[in-house]
Amino acid sequence: MKINEVLSKGCIQVGLDAKDKQDLLEKITDLAMNSGKITNRAAVLKSIMEREKIMSTGIGKNICLPHAKTEYIDGPVAAMATLKTPVDFHSLDGEPVNICFLLLGKENNIGMHLRLLSKISRFLNNDEFREKILNSKTPDEIINLFESVDE
Repeated sequence: MKINEVLSKGCIQVGLDAKDKQDLLEKITDLAMNSGKITNRAAVLKSIMEREKIMSTGIGKNICLPHAKTEYIDGPVAAMATLKTPVDFHSLDGEPVNICFLLLGKENNIGMHLRLLSKISRFLNNDEFREKILNSKTPDEIINLFESVDE
């Protein structure tokens, strides 16, 4: 499955303003609501927060990749934001994040969820790709970047 099959323009925001980790997770969940695939926002946010309690999804290089498996979606959902100001996300490397990519998967389709997480992580860990994301001015530019690398 390609990234753009789960990430739509309406679920991308450039220059998101978040004051802390909690605020960022709430706002990225709200952005994911634009997919029309989330049936229960509160339950989805709770799943994301429960996953964060296990271990921060701040994966380093100023990236956070919050994710959860839930029954409250109609298929895989993604949302992405670049941040106006970096936020402390209790990342593994101790650095604040300026890119947030949320991925939600169905509980009964763990394989696809893990493959998408791996693909997103690989793209965002590429320094050149990440720089292009941060320099993007519109959701269209971000969609085009993913299309250019996601064969």
